[in-house]
Amino acid sequence: MIKDLRPPILDDLGLESAIKWVLEKHIGERGIRCGFETTGSSEELKARARSPVDFARLELVLFRIAQEGIINISKHADAGNVAVSMVFGESAIDMEIRDDGKGFDAESIYGGFRKDHHVGLGLIGMGERISLLDGTLTVRSEPGRGTRISVHVPVPA
Repeated sequence: MIKDLRPPILDDLGLESAIKWVLEKHIGERGIRCGFETTGSSEELKARARSPVDFARLELVLFRIAQEGIINISKHADAGNVAVSMVFGESAIDMEIRDDGKGFDAESIYGGFRKDHHVGLGLIGMGERISLLDGTLTVRSEPGRGTRISVHVPVPA
């Protein structure tokens, strides 16, 4: 149970490699084209962070959001292509997860729940996680047009 709080893969591989592993495991192994791209270095940003504990918490939240997004794509999107990109800037991290799958009505997710409509719980959980770090999460999707999840989180210096 404790390993579920902070998965060992984060400490063993680092954030970028851990996300690439999840992407390959849940998307690539299903025969879906996937790509992962980074700009900048998490290690450089980590060195400028206020504390190692703050950065470790940030890594965990980003990993969990990526994991949830990637697993949602593998289960629901019927996508042919999936891409994850990360930008490690001077004082923030931006992450984007996108697919060319069937999409959904993003407005309905935030408009309340019906008994038969539980698809939004994962997205709402992502938003709650990122808000704890004073970050933002934006979901853009339309039926038949794929989905784009964008995350921006500041790194306290």
